[in-house]
Amino acid sequence: MALTVENICGLLIRSRLLSQEAVKALYTRWKKEAKKEAGETGAFTQWLVASELVTQFQASLLARGLADNFFLNDYKLMDRMSQGRLAGVYKAVHNSGQVVALKVLPPSRAKDPEFAARFQNEARQSMRLKHPNIVRTFQMGEANGARYLVLEYLEGETLEDVLKRRGHLPAAEGVRLVYQALLGLQHMDEQGEMHRDLKPANLLLAPGRKEGDTTLDATIKIVDPHLARVLIEDAVRETGNSAGLETCPTSPVPGNPDYLAPESARHPNQSDIRADIYSLGCVLYHVLAGHPPFPDSNPISQMIRHATEAPRPLAEFSPEIPNALEQILAWMMAKDPAKRYRTPERAAQALEVFLAAGSAGVTAAEPEAPLRSEPVTTWDVELVPAQTEVAALQQVVLSFKGLVLTRRDLLMLGIGGAAIAVAGGIGMTVAKLAGGKGTPKNNHSGEGEDKPKE
Repeated sequence: MALTVENICGLLIRSRLLSQEAVKALYTRWKKEAKKEAGETGAFTQWLVASELVTQFQASLLARGLADNFFLNDYKLMDRMSQGRLAGVYKAVHNSGQVVALKVLPPSRAKDPEFAARFQNEARQSMRLKHPNIVRTFQMGEANGARYLVLEYLEGETLEDVLKRRGHLPAAEGVRLVYQALLGLQHMDEQGEMHRDLKPANLLLAPGRKEGDTTLDATIKIVDPHLARVLIEDAVRETGNSAGLETCPTSPVPGNPDYLAPESARHPNQSDIRADIYSLGCVLYHVLAGHPPFPDSNPISQMIRHATEAPRPLAEFSPEIPNALEQILAWMMAKDPAKRYRTPERAAQALEVFLAAGSAGVTAAEPEAPLRSEPVTTWDVELVPAQTEVAALQQVVLSFKGLVLTRRDLLMLGIGGAAIAVAGGIGMTVAKLAGGKGTPKNNHSGEGEDKPKE
């Protein structure tokens, strides 16, 4: 049954978007202005939007006969910013007038006690992060059977959006953005946190695009990963399928392979903040070169390239890139974590020198000397015959559901013990782990400056 204008007025009152007196007044005004079109429901809802009495999002719901859930406690939903299978994000206004973003979980998720407990735990961790270069999480709540988070509302675009439009950025812009991201990452490190999925899509620029299409007035905001991690872990637990899902400990790729540190590919739970520094180095490379350091359609070969290859020099793409910036980037992206900057703050200080001096006369700041001469993580590995190596690696490959590998791919993965050993942790999959062999010795457990600050 089609809705009438009178039905829409009744829905407006039920929804609490407008008071009964306000609805009576606007109905009288509508009949006077619309005249012959006074009975047209579509024209009426568009008139409500044009008169700024409701938003387009609210009008679309009213036109479908919906009058509930326009409010979550003290927050009025104004617009839907995104909607996925796992959660929806809405623009909302508090009673005080403050504009926020609400991440709302569907009731089916909120009713799961185990999921709700993990959601609350991750939300509390997110609320601890208070830094101008991190998207803030203010509070969590529950209403109408749904759990929600109150987030900082920002009008802008992601770095991924900028790169899709512009291809690459000048050094002054790119270095400035990654410098800001490092400051936010330093705050996460001080709170004992890692991001684990730093990539252009998780770096928000606010405000958004301006005249002249420059980022020099924008502020980078790291999109906090905690809640995405809970949602993805829950989806994997529910479906048993991790294919295509990132930042999940059960997934073979714990992050985007374009920006993944070598140690994160083999043992993500044992990596530290330097893995995030590596990822931001890859982001900076992408920003300056116009593509990630190791572009590859095959995630397996891409992880091997991260562990074994040096990226092409930036000078091949941008001759104006100074050698000092190339050196800073090389230290951020060192294969061995011990040879990287030990903290985001140290990497930021190196980039700050570049920003202050420009491209002339800059000397790259070296990472501080390692606490020890030995590698960060060592392995007692006994390699087994080559055929067994290939078989073991094929088991890793099988964890990538739906991924088809060519003969060349398998050769890249298993062409002898030396190649496997160079690839780092991938070689661990072909080691004999019995008798205590293959047990990692983490040289940063409980001592040294790399321990997260309490």
